[in-house]
Amino acid sequence: MSAANRRLFKVAAGMWRCPQGSVPGSSSGWAETKAAYRLWDSKGTTPQDILAPHYEQTRQRAKLSRILLDVQDTTELD
Repeated sequence: MSAANRRLFKVAAGMWRCPQGSVPGSSSGWAETKAAYRLWDSKGTTPQDILAPHYEQTRQRAKLSRILLDVQDTTELD
């Protein structure tokens, strides 16, 4: 696993623990906060690169089903 992937997993884990928090709030220190910002500032890290494995796994799971429902709910609760 590349260093960028390890950093992404660590940043995502912090944000998972504290989804409503800021980057510094979801990080466990200044070094981790700086690492998150460096990750997002990297020219080699794009949203497409981050989401590509998710898209591929979704395609693989979809192939296993005869029927695939693509349900969208635009309900908003206040």
